[in-house]
Amino acid sequence: MSEGRVEQVRMVRAEQKRLRPLKPESMSVMIELLRAGLELEEPGVVPVLNLGTIMGFEAERGGDGLRALALSLANLLTGMAHDFARVSGHTAQELVDFYQTELMAVMADHGPQDAAQQTSADEADGDEQENEQEAEQDERARQRAWVHDRLQLAALEPYAARQVVQLMTRLTDGAEHDVPEEALSTVDEVAAAQGWNGVRVLAVSLAGWAYESVERTAKVSGSPMAEAAKGVRPVFSSWPVPGIDGSMG
Repeated sequence: MSEGRVEQVRMVRAEQKRLRPLKPESMSVMIELLRAGLELEEPGVVPVLNLGTIMGFEAERGGDGLRALALSLANLLTGMAHDFARVSGHTAQELVDFYQTELMAVMADHGPQDAAQQTSADEADGDEQENEQEAEQDERARQRAWVHDRLQLAALEPYAARQVVQLMTRLTDGAEHDVPEEALSTVDEVAAAQGWNGVRVLAVSLAGWAYESVERTAKVSGSPMAEAAKGVRPVFSSWPVPGIDGSMG
């Protein structure tokens, strides 16, 4: 082995050792991501889920987290290829060749089709067709904006979930708490750290928490969800109301 190759191996091993503390968390994120993806009925949502989770892990753990996640994924795929070989009687290389062939076929199918569609659009005449194209472009732009927005929110979901758990842990520790003030304190903290999108995701997380609580209450009491929801008391009713003279009563 050449000196250059030896140095490359040494650097890679040193990097692997440095990333090792992130291995358990990256493996856990990857496994949960796979479980969630397999439960989805709409295949088109899977890439959005995957990218949103990856962005969230990167936002939380930085470039090192992204490297650890990629390493865990590569190791898992290699292991799955060998497992497939043992079960099917084929070799792992045959599995890779199969997917490579499928990928090349997809690329071949979509390339000319996309080019033909673009040529047809360029050659189209008439105001009606131009209006249809503009409407289609606007719809695609709207969809891209929607997906981009949801990806940004998904990246903040782990952070917001931790904030909700921390808030609920404090409020249920048995001591007396000013619920509105502590809740607003959490909102202010999230807004300062993550801006308006952080507040949006926090609201979604709190709504999910509230829904689960109402659902459990309904199951325990045997009452409909709508009846159980009526028992939710607004916490702002505990705030003092200013009097006519401005005093708090």
